[in-house]
Amino acid sequence: MGDNRKLAELILYISARCEDDAAYGSTKLNKILFYADFLFYANTGVSITGQEYMRLDRGPAPRRLVVIRNELVDQGALTVRDQSYGRWRQKRPVALRPVDLSAFTTDEIASVDSVVREFWGMSATEVSDHSHRFDGWKLANDRETIPYPTALISDEAPSAEDHAIALQLGREWAARRAA
Repeated sequence: MGDNRKLAELILYISARCEDDAAYGSTKLNKILFYADFLFYANTGVSITGQEYMRLDRGPAPRRLVVIRNELVDQGALTVRDQSYGRWRQKRPVALRPVDLSAFTTDEIASVDSVVREFWGMSATEVSDHSHRFDGWKLANDRETIPYPTALISDEAPSAEDHAIALQLGREWAARRAA
């Protein structure tokens, strides 16, 4: 089912890293988590958190995000500020304690940092629109899980090697889900 501790620490980490990004809010957090996990999967064959992501109207989100976020709030580790952002209301997660990165590799954090930089300053609408171009989101039905192997879908014609790798990764992913 995924590593809830890693998801919790990533929520805090991203919230701390995005403290100075005026456009940062809950929707953007969802997309940063999604892209960090799925891009890491595309590059390595494993995700950072192992969390399931579901298709929502505004783009993908971790299925357990609300539960984990509420636990962080209850523990006093996170608050969610309701504030103005332009003509919109923003639900802004704010880390209240230092992040514990001991469960992460350097490459995992570098991947998260890369996504944070990519989306820096972008509004929730812009990052949501970006996520709507992701084939896995397009192929899923409402609230359906987006399989990690969809990160490997491309507009380019796949080579025989690409087919073999995708099949193997798909089998491994299915075996992990079945376990």
